[in-house]
Amino acid sequence: MPVKKFLFIFLLTVSANTFAQSYSYAYKIAAKDSVSALAAGLIDSTIVVLKKRLLRSGYASCTVSYNSDKKEFTVTNNGELEEEFARKWLAKPCEVFFYETYSPVELAEILVAADKQGKIKDDKMTFYKLLNFAGNMDSYSRVSDIGTLTGPDAGAFNEVKKKLKPFLPEDCRFAYSKEITYSGHASVASLQVYALRNNEWKLPVNKMLESAKMGFDYGGRPSISIRFNEMGKKQFAGLTMKNINKAIAIVVDGLVYSAPFVNSKIEGGNAEIAGVFTKEEAKQFADMLSAGYLPVRLTLIR
Repeated sequence: MPVKKFLFIFLLTVSANTFAQSYSYAYKIAAKDSVSALAAGLIDSTIVVLKKRLLRSGYASCTVSYNSDKKEFTVTNNGELEEEFARKWLAKPCEVFFYETYSPVELAEILVAADKQGKIKDDKMTFYKLLNFAGNMDSYSRVSDIGTLTGPDAGAFNEVKKKLKPFLPEDCRFAYSKEITYSGHASVASLQVYALRNNEWKLPVNKMLESAKMGFDYGGRPSISIRFNEMGKKQFAGLTMKNINKAIAIVVDGLVYSAPFVNSKIEGGNAEIAGVFTKEEAKQFADMLSAGYLPVRLTLIR
């Protein structure tokens, strides 16, 4: 075979292999964020966060671009970009908040006080029954959730929540646990339910964060160790001082990952999210959190 022909075939093969290894993913801005995102000029900051997330996960040769006509972000890599990472982690909001909580006893007292005329007696009892609510607890019980809901009861719980909403504090919102448990021969799923205080003490971790890294808790379980910046240290110290002997919920993307009780004011500027991760999940989550909070919500479309 002539040298020139051999060289041509070799180069063509290399080019084909390079092209075959190029991966591209397109993300659309969520409809509710699209107008505000464009108006606020958040496109550049979204690109920066996506690049940081890719870099922290070892994808150094990626390019991120935005198509204003299609309102799409495109991520391209000249090597292997794992589909699981592109689907599950790259566009994950990683929005973390600390919330004050209502204890089961506090919630029961609120409903009793609101039902002076017995107008919501039936709805209240349905609420308790659906949550397997423990009515024998006292103010010293260290229980952070308000009950456990089984999967088939979710629809009924949503309905009774709507009926009781006018009788609950304005800042009360309900959230489910990240961890799902299964029981019985039919493997019925159940979730813990928490009553959060959506008030001025709701703290956004992304604005308080200095660093986040994967670690292990005292039980040897994978965890995420968070270190706060100076502003975060003061805010977290204030929150913990206000909630001694009460539970603070750590809420990630709308789900409660844990709700530990506060024994004393915490001034060291550190916190931990533990108990719900595999080692790989803890590492990926810490990397995404460190790279920054995505200012818009993205959906993988292609």
